[in-house]
Amino acid sequence: MTAGALPDGPTQREHLDHLRQTFYNTYEAYYLSQSTLTTNDINEWLLPTAAARIIEGLPPAYTNILLNIVRQLI
Repeated sequence: MTAGALPDGPTQREHLDHLRQTFYNTYEAYYLSQSTLTTNDINEWLLPTAAARIIEGLPPAYTNILLNIVRQLI
């Protein structure tokens, strides 16, 4: 949810990024309230999940975002 290509215009990007972050925060809070997992439990899956998605044949913009996530986490 936090990785996705955004439109080119700065105003559109900022607005969509804010909406995406709000959605992500709300979703994560609800998910955590309904499970026994912690934020750390979820974060432990970021690297293997992002790495696995790279080989799915996604558009280059998405693949580059995933590569950046992997680079930050290793």
